[in-house]
Amino acid sequence: MFWMMLAILLVVGALLMIARRRRYETVEEEPWRASLAEDDEPLDMEQARRAEEEFLADSWQEDDDEPWRG
Repeated sequence: MFWMMLAILLVVGALLMIARRRRYETVEEEPWRASLAEDDEPLDMEQARRAEEEFLADSWQEDDDEPWRG
């Protein structure tokens, strides 16, 4: 009996997920979604890593022009 109830809950959950997915907005209704296409260039992780290291190296330097920092 437990397994039957579990199977019923699984089927009901799957049906609810399918119904929810169908309610999502389409590209025609929200044009900005078209820019989220799969044909975008992949991210250059090495460039991102270099930019992060450069940011961290520059941003943590102490500046005397901010006396409120104590």
